[in-house]
Amino acid sequence: MNTEKEKISYIIARQIFDNLAEQKLDLDFKVLTQSILDAAEGKENPIDPAEAQAIMMAFSQKRQEEMQAEASVISEKNQKEGADFLAQNAEQDDFNVTESGLQYRIVTEGTGDKPAATQTVEVHYEGTLINGEVFDSSYQRGQTIEFPVNGVIQGWQEALQLM
Repeated sequence: MNTEKEKISYIIARQIFDNLAEQKLDLDFKVLTQSILDAAEGKENPIDPAEAQAIMMAFSQKRQEEMQAEASVISEKNQKEGADFLAQNAEQDDFNVTESGLQYRIVTEGTGDKPAATQTVEVHYEGTLINGEVFDSSYQRGQTIEFPVNGVIQGWQEALQLM
């Protein structure tokens, strides 16, 4: 590839492929390439527009069903792992479980008054998945954050008022 047009064409084709690969579509790339070449050369589409629409609607429906089935399997796995994780925590002496099901462990006992739902707090926090992977961390950003207690998710509201 020597010209800018060749390079741009190649880059765009790669971007198209990467997008299709990310969607995990089972395609015949030789046919796909031929279709692009035919369209670029102004050749007539061998598939009737009404037939093309019907084929794509059926394909979309099938694809949606496959994605829902995949999501269902992942959801069931995550629910089981989550339930197992919570059960293991509940068995440990250093975990507290509230009536709502919130589980917490006191790492360092604090002093002072507990915040009310209407107050603003300044915190350092780290959010992790059950496998320990950090998904958000004020520590990693190197700065605390302030927010109203009643401005965060329910579980965190409850936990903050226990601190």
